[in-house]
Amino acid sequence: MPTQSGRPEVVRRIGRGIRPRRRALEPTWSEPDRGDSSWLPVQTIPFDLEALVAPAGPPVRCTQELHPASVERRPDGRLIVDFGQNFAGRVRLSGDKAGPEVVVRHAEVLQGGELYVRTLRTAVSIDRYLSAGGRIDWEPRFTIHGFRFAEISGWEGDPAELKIVGRVYHSDMPRTGWFTCLNDDVNRLHEAVVWSMRSNFVDIPTDCPQRDERLGWTGDIQVFTPTAAYLFDCSGFLNSWLADLAIEQGKSGTVPWFVPNPPAHEKWCQARPAAVWGDVAVLTPWDLF
Repeated sequence: MPTQSGRPEVVRRIGRGIRPRRRALEPTWSEPDRGDSSWLPVQTIPFDLEALVAPAGPPVRCTQELHPASVERRPDGRLIVDFGQNFAGRVRLSGDKAGPEVVVRHAEVLQGGELYVRTLRTAVSIDRYLSAGGRIDWEPRFTIHGFRFAEISGWEGDPAELKIVGRVYHSDMPRTGWFTCLNDDVNRLHEAVVWSMRSNFVDIPTDCPQRDERLGWTGDIQVFTPTAAYLFDCSGFLNSWLADLAIEQGKSGTVPWFVPNPPAHEKWCQARPAAVWGDVAVLTPWDLF
């Protein structure tokens, strides 16, 4: 939003990593005159709008739906869902016996039969659906998670009456390369590479989809581009991202360690010359060529 000085600013939410208190649904929360002192405050930070350019890459779409390999109900009513595949996406729920709050937690692995979330670090990876109870037909819109397992609480009916679908999301790139051989282990490794690419090519080339570090690390994609370009037609995707990289480069040409490069104070977030990471400005365009 513009300020009195005319300098554009953006708004960010503070209190990252703080879990919000559970609250009953308040029907008037979106009314224009609604005031609530318990809402988290915001602060404005300067931002140059000239750094914003239209994306040229393919849109992010749901490209596949996964049905649970297993659903296990625990004595306390929680459902532990195994989709049989680690992926980036969301859970869609449909049924008629939801409680007033349905909570979906996500994790890549189980430990002792429960979701193991230590590897998420400060990422919460929780979706909450608040309603008057009854019918649910819902999928969150403004997030993705990296997971194989989901824990669903707040469902009051039989597990068989709840339709659970894992929806896979990534930039919709045409597949261009395949590989098979006589070694099943190598074939499985290759398939893991394909799934890893799909999970990390979600509008920008990230390093991981599950924890609190979903950033476009320049060194990672510099190494992986030849493989990526073999597996999928990622030219539009990477050309769009390279335009962001050019905008983020310093006056001397220094490439940030990740692109986009949001404001941060940690010393490792400051752009400084580095082999491999800085090489992406030369090697990735060459790989695409």
